[in-house]
Amino acid sequence: MKFDNLIILFSVFSMVLFACKKDKQQNVDAHIYGEAVDIENNKYITVEIKGKIWFTKNLSSKLFRNGDTIVEARTDDEWETALYNGIPAWCYCNNDSLLSETYGIIYNYHAINDARGLAPAGWHISTSNEWQKLIDSYGGEWNAGYYLKSTTGWANNGNGSNSTRFSALPSGDRIDIGHFMGVNENGWWWTSTQIDSISGNYAVLLPSINNLVNIVDNYGKGYGFCVRCVQD
Repeated sequence: MKFDNLIILFSVFSMVLFACKKDKQQNVDAHIYGEAVDIENNKYITVEIKGKIWFTKNLSSKLFRNGDTIVEARTDDEWETALYNGIPAWCYCNNDSLLSETYGIIYNYHAINDARGLAPAGWHISTSNEWQKLIDSYGGEWNAGYYLKSTTGWANNGNGSNSTRFSALPSGDRIDIGHFMGVNENGWWWTSTQIDSISGNYAVLLPSINNLVNIVDNYGKGYGFCVRCVQD
């Protein structure tokens, strides 16, 4: 009789332990996903991170929110001309359309600040404060990159855990004279937060060589970066 009671107690204990482990695993893996669609019908998986709803990939729209076309700047001269004439422009990373599914597209300063709106309705280009909240929530600027980076795709053994499901990838950037830099090595994103009328907007850097997430203010209006959107 005592032996039967021990068996029953052990069975109950095992069931409780299994349930606790399952609940713990569900809590670890729990992410609230959704979907957003831009004016071109490009679809984006979204995820809630610390109370904010983020795209899990970079913006790919070649149209403003009202349907107006954004100019493609393929050559170095086209990129410079757009910059100095205040023309909103975009380009593929390394001018390779096959990379757009992975990295989205790169925008110049004038595109992200145009009053017609780059982000889909109900969304906005992420602000420097929203990036700072991510940084502060995941160990500070020297650690947060590990939690934001994708588990593959980064050079220099720079992959992350992607536990946030942010899925950051190294799309590189385009400099003021039109050259492309850092694909596979660095991730760059515009923020919508202006420094001042001369300096342009803050940008965000994730390098492959460490887990830094750096909000920078010294790259000026001539550069081109990708964009992540946050729900209004």
